[in-house]
Amino acid sequence: MVLFRRVLGFADGDLLLAGAVAVASLLDPARRDAVPLAFALLGAVALPGRERWPVATVLLTCGAFGGALAYGGLPLAACVPALVGVYTAAVRRRRLSAAAGALLVVAGAALWPAPATSARLIFTVTWLALFCVALLIGETVAARREEAAARERERLATERERLAREVHDVVGHSVTGIAVQSAAALHLLGDGAGRSPELRETLTAIRDAGRTAMRELQATLGWLHGESPGLDRLDALEAAMRDAGLPVTITREGPDGPVPAAVGHAAYRIVQEALTNTLRHAGAGATAEVSVRYGTELTVEVTDEGGVRPREEGAGGGCGIEGMRARAADLGGSVTAGPAAGGGFRVLARLPVDPA
Repeated sequence: MVLFRRVLGFADGDLLLAGAVAVASLLDPARRDAVPLAFALLGAVALPGRERWPVATVLLTCGAFGGALAYGGLPLAACVPALVGVYTAAVRRRRLSAAAGALLVVAGAALWPAPATSARLIFTVTWLALFCVALLIGETVAARREEAAARERERLATERERLAREVHDVVGHSVTGIAVQSAAALHLLGDGAGRSPELRETLTAIRDAGRTAMRELQATLGWLHGESPGLDRLDALEAAMRDAGLPVTITREGPDGPVPAAVGHAAYRIVQEALTNTLRHAGAGATAEVSVRYGTELTVEVTDEGGVRPREEGAGGGCGIEGMRARAADLGGSVTAGPAAGGGFRVLARLPVDPA
């Protein structure tokens, strides 16, 4: 069970429920034929995949139960995976799949051999009502989850606003003061810097660092205020990197379809971090290429021709790369980073277009 959970991502509760359904089907004293039993076991086997493959699960579980009914069997234990499958599809907003699963059961019930048409009709209506209840329960749970998520987003937005004000008041003023004071010192130094060029270089570095910190701070505050840069900001990022001395080339492949905001924001931040690492560590004369490929998943690849950064290699990689991996993992994606085959460094991110 632990192996299945780790390798396939199955939940322990689903595995236990599937096992219970299988045992109940095998011990059902009413079974007289192996065919309904086979259908029941098929539904039990399909049940653990409901979270990962909700559409396939609802069709398999409902199809198996409907097939058992149409054959003439009534393995009551097999109705449990079918009901759970319809509920799961409804919770995941796969309404058409949930309705199709319920109809498979109803079709099987309508074909169930009965001595009278009225008995078959009552039998069919009973199963239709039962599966409609499962569908409605799933829809209700999904709506409540969405409401809870909306409230949580509102709470986080309020918290970000408060944090942005605190950072602006405490950090922003201090960094601005450093930049202004260093610029004023350079002005007052005037021609006297000829006797101490190191002093002018130091003050210039402090002034430039202060200005850079303010730009980064403004970008962070913009994110805290709800501004989430996405793939539409890559051209601006390219220009900023070129101004900083890193030539960047960006290419796009595939149909440029809509990308969820969270996925676009994560992709932008991964590219930004990868290019910043190149700028810091790849050395003079380095160039970088960014490739964005659209499809069933969003693939972002950043390669450079600079030297390999030792502190970013191996298991103890830099925190920047770990941050990229964390962003991708939050969406169900992945990031690989390491030396490129022809020299330099390569970062490859794969992000599902539908993180849900």
